Amino acid sequence: MATVRKRKWTHNGVEREAWVVTYTDQGGTRRQKTFDKKRTADAYRDEVSGEVRQGVHVAASESVTFNAAVAEFDRELNRRVRIGDLSNGGAKGYRYKLQKWAAPHLGGRKIAEITSAHVQAMVDDLREQYSAASISGIYGAVHVLLTFAVGRGWARRNVLRDQPCKLPKKTKRKAIPTKADIATLIQAAQRLEHGENLLTFINRQVVVACGVFGGFRPGETFGLHWEDIDWEREVIRVQRSHTRENGLRATKTDAGYRRVPMTPPIRRALMQAARYRAIRAWAEGPGHRSYTPAAMFSRVARAWEGEVLVVDPTAFSGYVVLSKTGRPMEATASGTTFWHRLMKNAGLYDLETRRPHFTPHALRHAAASLLIEAGMDDMNLKAWIGHASIQTTKDIYGHLFPTDQRLIATTRAIAEGLDATTARQVAVRHSIN
Repeated sequence: MATVRKRKWTHNGVEREAWVVTYTDQGGTRRQKTFDKKRTADAYRDEVSGEVRQGVHVAASESVTFNAAVAEFDRELNRRVRIGDLSNGGAKGYRYKLQKWAAPHLGGRKIAEITSAHVQAMVDDLREQYSAASISGIYGAVHVLLTFAVGRGWARRNVLRDQPCKLPKKTKRKAIPTKADIATLIQAAQRLEHGENLLTFINRQVVVACGVFGGFRPGETFGLHWEDIDWEREVIRVQRSHTRENGLRATKTDAGYRRVPMTPPIRRALMQAARYRAIRAWAEGPGHRSYTPAAMFSRVARAWEGEVLVVDPTAFSGYVVLSKTGRPMEATASGTTFWHRLMKNAGLYDLETRRPHFTPHALRHAAASLLIEAGMDDMNLKAWIGHASIQTTKDIYGHLFPTDQRLIATTRAIAEGLDATTARQVAVRHSIN
């Protein structure tokens, strides 16, 4: 049982007083905590009494500060990355959210003393400057950290699980390009601009074709290998992803392993890439006067406009999409350097904000929306797009599916059968009269 008592003492001739909460925790240890005001002490007494009864109390002396917990959590993130349980990008996201945004609000507090009200105050402060999606990400990172702290014994419960905070509503859906936008983008991607690097022209066709007609994530396109392409069955095995944070690794989830039909636009783009690879191998091979990069690329450009080579795409190996230096490209804004220029040429660029209307990842959303419009159901779309859960598919694309008219038709039939103003009911009344 927790009690509150007043304590008075004299220090250097000055009389002082404080309010002391004394209690015995669930382990039988006698503890006390001092407060300046009685109402604060009373509130703590009520709180600690409830926690002791539930067996979830941890004294502040046995806990650590939020900052210390973040430091230990960072070591845990590194361990999970090493064993392959977490991507570098995921670990980086947790670090950034906790250190940049959560620590300034919660850093000095002991984990055991953090309440839902403290986190709610952080949320309310952040919502004045940041989007609902950003705040939700920060809140989620704090939630994960508190769960980690419970496992380390710094708290007996995650307060956000028992008392969730009120978060701002996410009102903005993912940007999904219209059919007109995609048609314009495809036309722009197929135009070789004057003075443009030929390899950039080839790479952007592969990215656009795989995104729009295959539903590839950008990282999946950049991780695509020639060995993943079954030319005879016209199927592409999606099984890798290449990003700046993680390099080459398996797909995002087990559901990401999938077989995508190689439609004619994808086949044409890949054959263009294979032809470029064959021409470049010739331009870098023996029998030429100069082997400087400028001379080599000049030979490639002249050969590209010349006779059509008979190319065997099954002879190639390694990455399909490569940079000028032969290195794999990265699924980042800096990796897809052609994207801003392409969007400008397509008229899909906001010159004021210097941002394209949508990102390369939106090509995947466009592919899904086109399939929905063509009549594909949600379960088949889930398998084709590579989602781990049907709920993810519905959350992103649910508003695009046509409304099921069966409920409307059934309720209308019931209403017509019972409504006294319908012609059938009026005829029945007249026959009775």
